[in-house]
Amino acid sequence: MVYSGQPFSVKVTAQNLANSATANYQGVYAQDVTLSGVGVAAGALSNPLLLASNFAGGVGTTTSLPAYTFTAAGPTDPADIALHAVGTGVSSTVASSGAGESALKVVSGRVKVGNAYGSEKLGLSMVALVQYYGEVEPGVMDWITSSTDGVTNLTLNLSNYQCKTNCPWTTAATPPGGSVSAGQLSFTLSAPTGAGTGSVDVGISGPNYLLTGSNGAGVDPSIAGTAVFGIYQGSRSIIYQREAY
Repeated sequence: MVYSGQPFSVKVTAQNLANSATANYQGVYAQDVTLSGVGVAAGALSNPLLLASNFAGGVGTTTSLPAYTFTAAGPTDPADIALHAVGTGVSSTVASSGAGESALKVVSGRVKVGNAYGSEKLGLSMVALVQYYGEVEPGVMDWITSSTDGVTNLTLNLSNYQCKTNCPWTTAATPPGGSVSAGQLSFTLSAPTGAGTGSVDVGISGPNYLLTGSNGAGVDPSIAGTAVFGIYQGSRSIIYQREAY
């Protein structure tokens, strides 16, 4: 699975009639191959050309990585995209529709930070989630945490301080960013300097193929989160909580 617009690697093998790699398909015997993607979701494949010079022993791997990007700016249902490799007189195509071929699953992706509330005297734990748009139950589509994502790198951005008391105050995120684990990046905002109260917006910078914050696409204006210090509304999962100083 890849996100819409995320670059990925493609390996193409030239085969003989015995379905084995054609070892001499290299050098002057190789030719450029054009990649294309076919699926139910409208989109475009970037960097579709696999050069003849990339083939060695009948196997060619992309150096300029392609990416399949959905046409729609908003969340799109997951799509299985069949990749075709076509050269002069040779083709991997089984059917023009892509039926019967292995496919790459492409999904819409985003990063979301939830709102959090806490005491102005304590650090505030928060989490950023990398999510994809998929089926949560039959017939119901929603955003799902990408639990297999352990590589996406995120950077936290704090802005729009709304100071109520002990102004001005600041807070800092620890860690300030990093790679997600199971689709999550946990971090803590330090207690405001001077025990100030108010709020701060917590946004995310990440790969440009993921929707983050107020992204301008009008997809989801609530992706960025707000941290509020000095107003604690509690957690429905907590029966009793006590703070010790």
